[in-house]
Amino acid sequence: MTDAGERRQLRQTFRAKRRSLSHLERQAHASSSARVFVTSGMFLVAQRVSAYFANDGELDPEPLTARLHQAGRQLVYPVLRDGHRMVFRGIKQGQAL
Repeated sequence: MTDAGERRQLRQTFRAKRRSLSHLERQAHASSSARVFVTSGMFLVAQRVSAYFANDGELDPEPLTARLHQAGRQLVYPVLRDGHRMVFRGIKQGQAL
């Protein structure tokens, strides 16, 4: 299998595993991940953090982004500009997209 084929297969496998988790399991993983980051040294020094909006069963970063907002950190999100170039833009908590 080619590298691209292997990556595609891995993505499909992990997507299926994510989708198999219950809502409560997903919430527990998201909260646990946020706790790990908040207790790490990275949380203390990070001033700007890139985040994303969870999709298709991905780990929801909301528990972490809420803590980052409370701590006064700047959050930036990837945005496609001109349909193909990725840039990062800051938004405020609760701001409409």
